[in-house]
Amino acid sequence: MRTLFLFLVMLQLSAPALVAAQPATLVYASGPLAPVPAGSEQVVTLFFPNRTGQPLVIDLPERLEATLVVGQISSKIFLTRTIAPASLEIAPGGFIEQLYEVELPSDVAGSATIEIRSPFSAAVMLEIIPPTPADAPEVAATTQSRGAQPTTQAGGIVEYVRSNFSAYEPVYFLWGNEDPSVKFQVSLKYQLLNDEGPIAKAFPPATGLHLAYTQTSFWDIGGESAPFFDSSYKPELLIAYEDPNPNRFPIVGRIDFTAGVQHESNGKDGKDSRSLNIVYIRPVITFGDKTDRFVTFSPGVHAYVGGLDENKDIKDYRGYVYLRLVAGQANGLQLAATGRVGDDWGKGSLQLDLTYPVRRLLAGNLDLYLHGQFFTGFGESLLLYSKDDTTFRVGISLVR
Repeated sequence: MRTLFLFLVMLQLSAPALVAAQPATLVYASGPLAPVPAGSEQVVTLFFPNRTGQPLVIDLPERLEATLVVGQISSKIFLTRTIAPASLEIAPGGFIEQLYEVELPSDVAGSATIEIRSPFSAAVMLEIIPPTPADAPEVAATTQSRGAQPTTQAGGIVEYVRSNFSAYEPVYFLWGNEDPSVKFQVSLKYQLLNDEGPIAKAFPPATGLHLAYTQTSFWDIGGESAPFFDSSYKPELLIAYEDPNPNRFPIVGRIDFTAGVQHESNGKDGKDSRSLNIVYIRPVITFGDKTDRFVTFSPGVHAYVGGLDENKDIKDYRGYVYLRLVAGQANGLQLAATGRVGDDWGKGSLQLDLTYPVRRLLAGNLDLYLHGQFFTGFGESLLLYSKDDTTFRVGISLVR
């Protein structure tokens, strides 16, 4: 029996609907525990505690805009307040709960998250299943919160992976007509702190602490015995911060950032060995709505730590500046440009990635992206970081 879990998201309220003198308050949310059919109406419960010593008055919007995220697909939905007073007073040390109804889209299925961003932030995780005939047996499930003992081994593994791991850098498999012809990348990150642990409750941004791993490989599939030409192995420790109060600035939708320390090496020995270590910080500025049309701009800087004995001049080609620009639609065409600036403008690199969701071409049956990648400059592979090259490859991606 597949398990589900509730996710508590706690962020400070900053909406003007609250009384001006209100100190920081936590918002909790919960939804259906069992799998629910697509296209059905469901109820979400929001809990508003008052942790102050004074009565607190809160105005509850009649309609809340939210984002439903299922895999790589995001869509706007609306939650409607059930019959209740719009303004409620919370006694000191007490709490209130309010029910909101939401109609789920009929064309989605899988593990989903309802994200509420304004006038407060909260999230609810649920499992959406395809609609079933009226005489189908009722689907039952048990709740599973992160860190709890699984009811079955299979269910425990599913929940463990879903609760702890998430996508990080793009994941793709591409092919070109120049050797090495195949290039692929896998990437994921692991959240270190439990969302429901005492550290996370006392300091919610600490949940952004992650271990991550990215591998980029070049495969000479046309060569004798089809050897791997080169690979970059990149483990790192990072802190990812997401803006809890989006749309606070004119034009700018949100400002996030990532900072961390990363090791990179190609696993070879002798004269072909390459390795380096960097510490970096990369703000991410989003213009527009990431669930619709948007542009993100991410300028990053990094510093080299430790020795560079195996590739002493790699700083001349990698430089100290990283730039990434992504523009497009959340559920449509996207163009990503990634650039590095070397010690002078004659060095460095530019990579362009154009992606389009296959599900829009095949009636939503495949969660893949068509992917075209153009690279020009130095250092596409770590082994040949000082070689100037231009390549074009096409293929598919799972995460973009």
